[in-house]
Amino acid sequence: MIVVQPVFSPEEGMEIAIWSQRYTIIKGELYMKRQDHLFVFFAVALMLCCPASLSYALTLPDTDKSNAESSFSNAILNGSSYSINPEYKGTGLEVSRKTIIPKSLGVVYQYLTADEMNAIQTDNLFGTLKMGGRWVSALSYTDYINWVDKFCAFATSRNQQALIQLPIAQKEYLDAILSHLSSINCNLQGISIDNEPDDLPTVLPNLFPSYTIQNYISDVNDIAPKIRSYLPGVYIVGLDLMSFTVAQGEDPITNWLVPFCNSSAASNVDYISIHYYPFNGAQKEWDTLKLGSIIKGFFSSESPLVPVNCPPLILGEFNTTFQYGEGTVYPGSGGDSIMAALTVPEIFSLDRISALMHYSLTESPPSTLGLYDMTTSSFKPFYNTYKMLSDMNGGKYMEAYSNDSDVMATVFSKNGKYILYLGNYSPFLKRNITVSNGNLSSVYTDSSDTLLETTVSLAPFSLTQVEASFGTQGTIVNRFSYAYRDLRSGDFRTDEVNGEFCSVLADFSEPNLTGEYFIGDNWNQNNKIASGGSFSATNYVSGASVALSKSNNVLNVDCNVSSSMSLYLCGVELPFYSDTSKQNWRNWQSGFAKGIFRISLETDSPGSFLFQLSYVNPEALGWDAHQVELPVNSGRQVINVRVSDFKQAGWGNYMNIYDALKQISSLSIGINGTTSAHFKINSVQICDKL
Repeated sequence: MIVVQPVFSPEEGMEIAIWSQRYTIIKGELYMKRQDHLFVFFAVALMLCCPASLSYALTLPDTDKSNAESSFSNAILNGSSYSINPEYKGTGLEVSRKTIIPKSLGVVYQYLTADEMNAIQTDNLFGTLKMGGRWVSALSYTDYINWVDKFCAFATSRNQQALIQLPIAQKEYLDAILSHLSSINCNLQGISIDNEPDDLPTVLPNLFPSYTIQNYISDVNDIAPKIRSYLPGVYIVGLDLMSFTVAQGEDPITNWLVPFCNSSAASNVDYISIHYYPFNGAQKEWDTLKLGSIIKGFFSSESPLVPVNCPPLILGEFNTTFQYGEGTVYPGSGGDSIMAALTVPEIFSLDRISALMHYSLTESPPSTLGLYDMTTSSFKPFYNTYKMLSDMNGGKYMEAYSNDSDVMATVFSKNGKYILYLGNYSPFLKRNITVSNGNLSSVYTDSSDTLLETTVSLAPFSLTQVEASFGTQGTIVNRFSYAYRDLRSGDFRTDEVNGEFCSVLADFSEPNLTGEYFIGDNWNQNNKIASGGSFSATNYVSGASVALSKSNNVLNVDCNVSSSMSLYLCGVELPFYSDTSKQNWRNWQSGFAKGIFRISLETDSPGSFLFQLSYVNPEALGWDAHQVELPVNSGRQVINVRVSDFKQAGWGNYMNIYDALKQISSLSIGINGTTSAHFKINSVQICDKL
């Protein structure tokens, strides 16, 4: 069940005019009172690239002027001071907010060749284009002006808003640069005062042998007023720090962000920016599903990493990984990460984030960070997410609750429509997810209206966009998935209905990476599978040993028996959770109906293989795990094991497989024998079908 709830948010100090009456909001909550009824309105989060004015329709219980006036007896809110002018229109009170914090999607523009510029058309782009990066910081004055002209020509020809980095190294030419920017056609929306100033000595060591936050505060206080003078109405972005966490041995929050927000410079900028590369080394596909929860932790109400007194935040560069070496370019990294693409709506719905800039539009090989791959003339999976999210521009954020931890729900209202994004973080189908408005008719909609009342099924590892006009059933307008990565609309197509949705749990053909790309042993990816968990040897009796090794695109499993013994299991255990996760199980009951484990393996001689699912608390089952035993011939083959076929042997405490799937932790694959044996595993997939 997904429950969607509207959110309303005037600000503290706001004056509300209802015909001849005015009300001033003070700290607390907003109440609308009529006779004995109390209606409580919650805080509104503004979303995405809002225009100069946004309207919020609030339906009152009565439609005549006098009753509407008396409906507002008290208004109490948290927030900053803004001015709004409501008007009475028909059956509702429409509040127009003149001062806004816009939210926007964007992408960082890198070096584009003529061929790249011609290939990327207007319809391929979205949101704001940002000219920024270390390369801009290092440009000479002449080169900078030339790149600005090229960038602005590209942006205006494609009708894109522009955000341009102004390098501190060219401060002596500040007036000339700003004069030039004010004279050219660029659709300029914002100026960023340099990039990653916390690492300027690395970029320009001769010019900046040292550079501190105090230097930057001074530069911002010098530069920002001049920007306002030459380019009135253009917003200013400060900081553009490397990371939320420790980089180059220095804490960017303690040493840069906090002092900046407490300084006079904070009032001279409209936004601050921090770059967000959550995995600065190699990560596995399912690890990236944590992106939303990681960044939510930065804004914890109890101890926020970003103080509340800071200006609104932009993620000035965003990608799953920063590929600082060829070894970090691997399947599933950067723009290739379908899992990271699923998390963008969750990240973007956070009210502390005002904009998100993907890094970058294009990249030179072997990097895969770009959205557009010139070698294949195609867009990466991330691109589909951004195109779907661009429909939220100008929309109003509404709260959505899901009772399924694997389903993310984000909803907006815009132009008489509701836009709902549903992300399925599970390798199994989510069948017949019900979307309901809850008991909200007295607050936001007429009693006859429904709020995105619909039922939808979600493909494994997928993002689905549902839209509905007010009071109508929702329809699927966009969706894409791990298995079928092109952007699709409407119900499942024939190839999906008749086919399977498969995702990789373990692929042993992935190359080993060198240790320099890992942050400690917990992040050593060479022994991990897609879940982010490390595979390990399984051996249930003494007198036998198991050796695991990766080579030639397979996992070699060698079982050695020191003496004759009774039946034993020799093999490998594949965890369903990450090594760094606090939760060591997954709820995979949705896989019971038609879920399949598909194992590609090779064995030297025929034998009996055991496939075993581990419950989170095996002792509660009397160590009687659910398993399937199958005869396997020699040679290479693909084995399908249905989830519903797993059963206990019968000696322990009974639990049916459906109940056990609620807290399942791993799959073990092994040979059941009494002698030494050798086999190889190529890959393990999880598949589901409609």
